[in-house]
Amino acid sequence: MRGFRHVGTIELSAEAGAFAEWWPAGFLRTRVEARDAVFGASGIVADLSADAVWRPEDRWIVTAGPRLSVPDLAFMRSYYSVDEEQSITSGLPTYSAAPGVRSYGAGSMVKYKWSDSLATMMFVEYQRLGNTAAESPLIDDKGTPNQLTAGVGMSFSFVAGN
Repeated sequence: MRGFRHVGTIELSAEAGAFAEWWPAGFLRTRVEARDAVFGASGIVADLSADAVWRPEDRWIVTAGPRLSVPDLAFMRSYYSVDEEQSITSGLPTYSAAPGVRSYGAGSMVKYKWSDSLATMMFVEYQRLGNTAAESPLIDDKGTPNQLTAGVGMSFSFVAGN
């Protein structure tokens, strides 16, 4: 990454987790997802969301709503802290990120079902880093607390025949 070469790298990591969804109304979906690093990084993070769901036609689904991400101390240290060795090689001040709100924001998705098995989707999310993450020298000196993520995807579901 440009601007971070003297800080060190975050190794490739894998996370395992679980999620639960609850639909308090036919148009409102809530979700909580918790993930733990299996290898490469450390820490647990919980992501919470609530979406208004609109189905203008059978094939279309549009969602939008707020997002919140809350990590533990190990996660924040893995991604936002600067230890003494990193400080010496990078010139950034040392920083120990505390747990708390990592980010908050909003997201939206548009999904089109081509068939019972195949769908495509596009999404966009805006997240603002919380104080603990935003105050990290990695963000304060080299980045921005405003984070925008966009993507496209395709899903295939195996449908059991009659």
